[in-house]
Formats: sequence, C-alpha cells, structure tokens
Amino acid sequence: MALVKLVDELVEVTYHPFGRGKLTSDGVQYSAEVSGIGDDFTAIEAITIKNVLYQAQVWEIEFGLTGAVKSSSTLEGVTYKWQASDDGTNWEDLMDALTRAADASIYADVDCSGRPNLAGNFLCNKEEFQVRMVVKSAAAGGETAAGKAKSSSYVKILYRR
Repeated sequence: MALVKLVDELVEVTYHPFGRGKLTSDGVQYSAEVSGIGDDFTAIEAITIKNVLYQAQVWEIEFGLTGAVKSSSTLEGVTYKWQASDDGTNWEDLMDALTRAADASIYADVDCSGRPNLAGNFLCNKEEFQVRMVVKSAAAGGETAAGKAKSSSYVKILYRR
C-alpha cells in the first residue's frame, strides 16, 4: 500500500512494506525472526516495491529503515546493513556495514535513514525494485546472529512531473 500526494511539481509516494503480521497491543510489529545466521550475510526480509511512476524522473528517494538484531551469546556481535537492487540479484549497499558489539544477546533496534545517491545496481529506473536488510555474525566464533525488520520502516519516492 502506498500513500500518494502531490506537492507542487512533485509526486510523493510513501511505502510501509516491512514487518507485517498480527496486530500488537503496543503497535510495534516486526517481520518473522530469521535466526541461526553464521558468517555470511543473510537476508532478513526482502521486499519488492512497484515503482508506480517509473517512467517519470525520480527526483529523490528517502529511506527510514529499522531492524532489530541480536547474537546467540554475549560474546559475539552482529554485523548488519541495508541494500537495494533494481533486479533483485545485484545489490547496492545503502550504508556501510555496521556492527553491534559483543554482548548483543538481546534484541536492539538498529536504524538506517537518509537520501542516498542513486548509483550502481540501484538507479530506481525500472518497474520495480527491491530493498532488504542483511545480517551476519560479527566474528567466526561459532555463535549465530538473528534479525527482523520493523514495520515503522518506510521508503519515500519523489517523482518530478
């Protein structure tokens, strides 16, 4: 579902595609947990967004992305990043990988937000594009990582008319 509004010469479309599921009493929802993640980046939740005005010029794209990560023990950290792709195969990092330090055995929200330059494998010029959060264990210590995406995450696209 997308929110569309007209602002001067721009069309703004906002998506909230992450973390759907049962309603909660506090309004906080997450995607299903992905656990047992080792030393390789593993997708937590990958979504596809229909680029409804893909033939128009994308003037700006904004991300407000939140996930939660934890480790299977207090001894090892968790490394995470968000990525986007025009084809769902070749991924462009939206941020440098960050590590939540050791003693990450309890879920904590981690954020990525801003307006990236469109480049490489993410030019946002096709009928659809993908966004995902990936997670891995921060060290090869035998512990595993887990993660989930939060429903408050959004993607906003501004098109020039």
